[in-house]
Amino acid sequence: GTFNQWGNLPMRLVSDNLWTAYTYFESSNPSFKFDAKGDWSVNWGDNDFNGIVDWSGANIPVVGNSGYYQISFNENNGRYEVEQR
Repeated sequence: GTFNQWGNLPMRLVSDNLWTAYTYFESSNPSFKFDAKGDWSVNWGDNDFNGIVDWSGANIPVVGNSGYYQISFNENNGRYEVEQR
């Protein structure tokens, strides 16, 4: 995402189908997407910002203050959450 110039941020499998990562977002309109292979050939964003990913969808904006965030993604149902920590 914008926090690392669209580089890779590995996620960690924490339970069945649930992946998480932690990162720091600045307050200048940060956004991100999920990239399964690290080359954007398999990626998900969110076209309608409903918390469920869309194949090759729009960048996901992060709403909130600068700080550390936990990003969670359930690969089984496509749901994701972004929580400030």
